[in-house]
Amino acid sequence: MKPVKMPIFAIVPVIAAILCTACSEKLPDGMPKLYPVSVKITQDGAPLADASVSLVPNDPNLSRWPVAANTDASGTAKLYTYGYPGCPEGSFKVTVTKTEATGGGTDGNPAISQSKTPTRIYWLVEKSFRTADTTPLSLEVKSGKNAESTFDVGKPAREEKLGPENLTH
Repeated sequence: MKPVKMPIFAIVPVIAAILCTACSEKLPDGMPKLYPVSVKITQDGAPLADASVSLVPNDPNLSRWPVAANTDASGTAKLYTYGYPGCPEGSFKVTVTKTEATGGGTDGNPAISQSKTPTRIYWLVEKSFRTADTTPLSLEVKSGKNAESTFDVGKPAREEKLGPENLTH
């Protein structure tokens, strides 16, 4: 039997199709279709870097699919759902948090700290933006392409966050 010679241009698409199929991830069962969504977070008009953004769905059926991201230096967050890029269609409340740790030494961990100064953690975003019950921010995600939405979280805040050492048992 004589080997079959195939031109290279006929083999490349077949190999590419096999590789793409092998690399594609299977989405979890029941996960809704996701659409690219990014938001820009500002504080008093300036980009807010290193903030955590979460979308809390108004539809309880979507609550099993957490949507979140962190902002980059420009205040932009590309949202992910359950670790997959994009966001399901629906109406959401937008929460924004950012904290800062001071004192305590290495990584703010008192157990490995050489410092006698206790670790203090501060909220840097006003309380009203940090929970779904109080946030005035909302976002409607539609199927297809969504324009980037900008949200301002008001004046800078510095409210001490209570840690385990401050709680009574």
